[in-house]
Amino acid sequence: MPTSKAREHYLQGKILVLGASGYIGSHLLPYLLAQNYQLRAACRHPENLPLADHHALERCHCNALDPQSLSNALQGVKQVIYLIHSMSDGKGYAERDRVAARNLALAAHQAGVEHIVYLGSLTADATRSTHLRSREQTGEALHSTGIKVTEIRAPIIIGPGSAPFEVIRDVVNHLPFGILPKQMHSSSSPIALENLLAYMSATLDTPAMQGLTLDIAGPQKLSYVELMQAYADHLNKPFRSIVLPNIPIQLMRLFVPLLTSAPPGIIRALLGGLYHDIQSEPSLAQKLYPQQLLSLEQAFEQTDNYEAQQQDSLSWYHGNMIYRLHNNRNAYYGEAIHVCHSAKATPAQIWQVLRKLGGHHGYYYLDLFWQMRGWIDRLFGGEGLRRYRENPIELFSGEVLDNWLIKEARREKRLFMQFLMRSPGAGCLEFSIDPEPDGHSRLSITAYWHPKGLWGRLYWILFKPAHLILFHGMIKTILKQAAKAPKP
Repeated sequence: MPTSKAREHYLQGKILVLGASGYIGSHLLPYLLAQNYQLRAACRHPENLPLADHHALERCHCNALDPQSLSNALQGVKQVIYLIHSMSDGKGYAERDRVAARNLALAAHQAGVEHIVYLGSLTADATRSTHLRSREQTGEALHSTGIKVTEIRAPIIIGPGSAPFEVIRDVVNHLPFGILPKQMHSSSSPIALENLLAYMSATLDTPAMQGLTLDIAGPQKLSYVELMQAYADHLNKPFRSIVLPNIPIQLMRLFVPLLTSAPPGIIRALLGGLYHDIQSEPSLAQKLYPQQLLSLEQAFEQTDNYEAQQQDSLSWYHGNMIYRLHNNRNAYYGEAIHVCHSAKATPAQIWQVLRKLGGHHGYYYLDLFWQMRGWIDRLFGGEGLRRYRENPIELFSGEVLDNWLIKEARREKRLFMQFLMRSPGAGCLEFSIDPEPDGHSRLSITAYWHPKGLWGRLYWILFKPAHLILFHGMIKTILKQAAKAPKP
């Protein structure tokens, strides 16, 4: 454990968290802030970061492929936590990750950074996985300038948002069985998110841990088949794994994205890592930082508790229980489509038109579409399309508009609603109004969808083209009417 003098030294400087908006970063930020660290959270879209108003948290834009943005982010920083990977961006991610890590190593050396903490992956010798080789190469690039680097090599993480865990949740939640390749018999030792965060935090102020490569692992070693069964047992749900020896991984890369909304690029990369058992030597990490490792069942329970206690916020949508209608059977990872147009109208003029949405006034474009959706709702036992406005002349948070619940109505700025019809997932709709130069304003519609299993994925694929046509028409009609509306 660190001495008080060592901890005081590390509390004096800012810690830069690179890749702060990702799965680990979104959990690590509040964990470190609770320990009084001064943090600078850097990512490509800092406006989406949670805890944006915390007094000890500074947000900044940073793209690790841009050396200048790294130099700006590193000013006054003593330590860096490196969480960047680009698997979700598709082909070429290994080279992008290597370049980004090399850029950070060079910029950190020039800025006088003392210590880098890198979250890598446990791997097998001579692995065939591009993903696992990439994590090794990223670590090598970070070491290249001689800065002290602590590399934490982790197995599967059990916690909300962990891509392999979310794939397991999506499959087990919605299917009675899984047809799996023989590679699913390969094994690892999953670790609870809480234990991972504790290890990462400890490296910041425990000098004995710094500069080392530390394997970490949970207390139970089991195969992926056993892991899926363990989660089914947690749910008290019948589930059977059918392992067929001749299923090629390439086929799974095509089929699995239909069952889960986890990013396809990450799924393809992770499937490539199934060819080997993942070995670990966690004794050194446990010796340097002893902690009680959570069992698999405790990690599952902690995930449930975290989602049940999540604070309400509308600043991000992956994993957000508002967007998932407070039902964790709706997928953690969501889909979104975004449409926007501009016109010569003020935000006030646009709001005058938008606030009439729904009820007997309708939806401004292809109103028959909404009637058809109501017929589908009735077919599946719902009440169909309602023409109902609690307040016919203004929009207010908490009120019902037809088959929508208004979660936020900010006059002349934003309207956010939850979809209440029966559907295989959770849907939300957002209207946002942004002023532009020369008296113009931009109206945007963003539709969010968190699917519930295979039918939810197919629903999204089937209706996405129709929604794109509908939203373009809605925006154009609203803007056309707004341009003619009297200015308040």
